[in-house]
Amino acid sequence: MEYKLSGKISLKDFIQFNKNYKRHGSPLITRLVVYSLLIIFVAAALLLGFNFVKNFIFNYSPLELIKIFSPFIVLIIFLILLNTLGMPLIYKRQYDSNKDLRESFNITINTQHISITTETGNSKITKANIKKIYYDKDSIYIYVRQNMAHILKKHYMENENEFGELVKFVKENYGMNGKDAKGRHA
Repeated sequence: MEYKLSGKISLKDFIQFNKNYKRHGSPLITRLVVYSLLIIFVAAALLLGFNFVKNFIFNYSPLELIKIFSPFIVLIIFLILLNTLGMPLIYKRQYDSNKDLRESFNITINTQHISITTETGNSKITKANIKKIYYDKDSIYIYVRQNMAHILKKHYMENENEFGELVKFVKENYGMNGKDAKGRHA
């Protein structure tokens, strides 16, 4: 069996890939730091007791509480705005500055390798070259490095109804259903 795809990565595809990477590919150390801070906060609240929290809240006026927590509120608003408005702008700038992303390509997938031909070069990916593979509703992301993946989109196929079969084929022949090459969940 062999599958042939051809297309071009659009800005929308690139943004979707980056959102997927943030969800699945963020470095382990980042997640550990965030979870550790959350655990420390909860542990401190439990150790100091709920009376401390109750006394803290009731000993200050609402205006004083707003002053105390305003830096945290501003930080949360900033992070929300950065994530919703800023990141797409950053992704657009990255997309526009990398002409390799905007090249047309042809992909052939068979049981031995995945062959990718672009306007400027060719590459063959074997199972040994794959670090991890992620799937979502209309994409397959084949990571060959920690932060570099080849994007296979449903709309790259001549018959989009065969995308489910392609996903099954990749899982059967290249494995790693959301796992890295060592079989660990990434």
